[in-house]
Amino acid sequence: MAINYAEKHSAKVDEAFTIGSITERAVNQDYEFTGVRTIKIHSVPTVDMNDYARSGSNRYGTPAELEDEVQEVACERDRSFTFTVDKGNSEENSALNAGKALRRQVDERVIPEVDRYRLAKMAANAMHTKQGAVSKSNAYELFLTLNGALDDAGAPQTGRIGYVSTTFYNALKQDSSFILASDIAQEMRINGQLGEVDGVAILKSAGRLPKGVDLLLTHPVATVGPKKLSEYKVHQDPPGISGQLVEGREIYDAFVLKNKKGAIGVHRGTLVTLEVTNAAGSSATKTKFTAVTGHTGEGNIPMGKLVYLIASNPTAPELGADISNTTTYPELTLGAEINVTSGHKYIIALKDQNGKCIGVSAKAEVTVGGT
Repeated sequence: MAINYAEKHSAKVDEAFTIGSITERAVNQDYEFTGVRTIKIHSVPTVDMNDYARSGSNRYGTPAELEDEVQEVACERDRSFTFTVDKGNSEENSALNAGKALRRQVDERVIPEVDRYRLAKMAANAMHTKQGAVSKSNAYELFLTLNGALDDAGAPQTGRIGYVSTTFYNALKQDSSFILASDIAQEMRINGQLGEVDGVAILKSAGRLPKGVDLLLTHPVATVGPKKLSEYKVHQDPPGISGQLVEGREIYDAFVLKNKKGAIGVHRGTLVTLEVTNAAGSSATKTKFTAVTGHTGEGNIPMGKLVYLIASNPTAPELGADISNTTTYPELTLGAEINVTSGHKYIIALKDQNGKCIGVSAKAEVTVGGT
């Protein structure tokens, strides 16, 4: 007999997700995925303003035919887990309780994964990116600069949320301009809200921000966070097992709307460390890079584009350096051969959506093929 835990204890499961999640309040459910996997999001642009002409035809200007822009998105994250609780073990050890174990799985595995995925999607698609080390003397200024970028982009003024790393928050709270609200409701404290800065709710990220990101500002209008299916089951004495078989499945995703990217900004305080696998090419003047790790977030979401620098003694770019020039920093295609000089060294770097350096590898000599 199967016990559908999501139905039997739906209130508790829902409570676990909405209270334990730090991103539930930062996404919207404005688009319906029920019964479908892919939806098309239509957006209609505006037109330029003209000077009115008081004579002649087309006095308002030449009419432009409005054409909508379509963003097609698919809900692709289909994740699951399973474990068993033997009846004998459960009888001998009361801690081995299937229901409690399921709740723990949701709290410690499912919710953090969904949060990390959503935050990675936001960071990878943010319109505004800033870089630089954070300290107690500049944390508030960094916050104001990034928040001002959202202002200039026309993002909604109220309802913004700021996710901060422990490092950023510790620096920020030492600034006299940072106000730690003393009258925040208990439910907000459970959600992780620690205070407000200029009307922006501040939440600790619980280690769920992408690597290198110490501040992420967003508004719920920017990101759609569908959850198509949350199914949790406890099977009592299924065939072949004396005890309980626990199964869970989550179908979810996150999408940043193209016309709402201006409501997301990220600050990166440290460089991401890239690990590189360099292999010999087909000749003494060829090399190739077969793998790079460290440049993706939850769900292998790319945090930027990989580029390379090969020279006799290359210098690694610093955090925030402009590496958008594809002649100096060609984009890297894994597995593709690259012409090199034997004995030269390489550095692999990661550039964000605005062409700024956010990650580097160690410098090493290129591996080339035989003669």
